[in-house]
Amino acid sequence: DLPKLPDPAILSQLPTAALTTLPVSVLGKLPTSVLADLPTSVLSGLPTSVLAKLPATVLAQLPTSVLSGLPASVLAGLPTSVLAGLPTSVLSGLPASVLAGLPTSVLSGLPASVLAGLPTSVLAGLPTSVLSGLPASVLAGLPTSVLAGLPSSCPCFAQLPASVLSKLPTSVLSGLPTSVLTQIPASTLTGLPTSVLSQLSPSALSGLPTSTLAQLPIPVLSQLPTSALSQLPTSVLAQLPISVLSKLPTSVLSGLPASILSKLG
Repeated sequence: DLPKLPDPAILSQLPTAALTTLPVSVLGKLPTSVLADLPTSVLSGLPTSVLAKLPATVLAQLPTSVLSGLPASVLAGLPTSVLAGLPTSVLSGLPASVLAGLPTSVLSGLPASVLAGLPTSVLAGLPTSVLSGLPASVLAGLPTSVLAGLPSSCPCFAQLPASVLSKLPTSVLSGLPTSVLTQIPASTLTGLPTSVLSQLSPSALSGLPTSTLAQLPIPVLSQLPTSALSQLPTSVLAQLPISVLSKLPTSVLSGLPASILSKLG
């Protein structure tokens, strides 16, 4: 028969140096308070189930390779400085409340699906290159000042609701694709440069105030529906091609110079 091992309570009385010579199967049965005093090199060989019971201050001394095997519930209690050194695959399993305390440089390496669960206040501090990869539903909750920093080429803008897009500064809106701009209320579009508005479709332009339409190039105005042209001042109508004016109601044309009316005859 194999010799019976002394009771753990008795082994616990041995000096630390003596304990380090015991097999892992025996060490695992010792009280946590005793294990906490063992060298890191010895602790690293203990089963995860045993390590999980040790204080965070002790675990913090273990190699990353060892910590990576611990449950998320245990890792969550470790100092941020220690967590920051863990692999992305391990960090991704931690609660958002824990991840929120990590440095931006570490968070930037996490998958978008994980970042999406972080508080808006934390996301706002991430680089635009990282934010660009987040779902539109998450970006919509960020401050306008943060969204304004995203590159105009970001596909996310096409997914943001008009209510969010409308809050962006003109400098940002001007760089967005026309397909995105057409989703924005006319009241917001009025502040855009003429060069940008000229790229919009006639149906989108039709909703703009007459004062804004009057500033557009004649070739652009010529494409507008009769209902929109009819609202323009005579000074602007007078510049339109005869082929366009001929489609307008007589009541609208009445104020035009005789030289133009004669051509409509």
